[in-house]
Amino acid sequence: MSYDSDLFAVLILVCQIFILFFSIVAHEVGHGYMAYRLGDPTAKRMGRLTINPAKHFDPIGFLVFLVTLGLVYLKLLPIPIGWAKPVMIDFRYFKNPRKCMALVAIMGPLMNLALIALFTFIFMVLSKVNYVFPDFIGYLLIFGIIINFFLAFINLLPIPPLDGSNILAGFLPWRFTLFFHRMRYVGFAVFMMIIVSVGRENLDSFLLNFLEIFQKYLNMMVG
Repeated sequence: MSYDSDLFAVLILVCQIFILFFSIVAHEVGHGYMAYRLGDPTAKRMGRLTINPAKHFDPIGFLVFLVTLGLVYLKLLPIPIGWAKPVMIDFRYFKNPRKCMALVAIMGPLMNLALIALFTFIFMVLSKVNYVFPDFIGYLLIFGIIINFFLAFINLLPIPPLDGSNILAGFLPWRFTLFFHRMRYVGFAVFMMIIVSVGRENLDSFLLNFLEIFQKYLNMMVG
């Protein structure tokens, strides 16, 4: 392998990590912005309504990401796991805390869906104008679509502490809301078991099918 190819591989990896971090930050900004619109100024006061990654950096979440990224390269995990600093929410500002919490929770995945739409739009525009862009740009755009799809899908799972549990709890009796909050640590263990049980081969197969369907969709829209 030549020096240039090594350098190119590092550049691709850095771009991938940048897109991943940007997507996670956008997810957290979505939570904070919705809370602010519903009357809670906590996130705004703490400077969390910004895409500046330093404001959202969580050292433990980053450390877990590095460790699990290594496990991915060793083929022991299908995907890396990590998180940004959770946005602080003060329920006292909400007129209907449970319903508002559900709205705050769903805004994170919606931000990821918005990024999917953005990356898809850029890809389609570049294709429409017959711009022959470098392969790695198309690759990074597709990576952005895939990573945001996973962020949205995973966070919508109704497993504490994922957003899906807060969305579901907002429409269930109060005792179920308390149950979800008490099961946060158990839920994380269950989530990790699900990730491990999925396996690298099943994930790769899913990604290939996803890319095939996505490519057909793009060809239809561009053509």
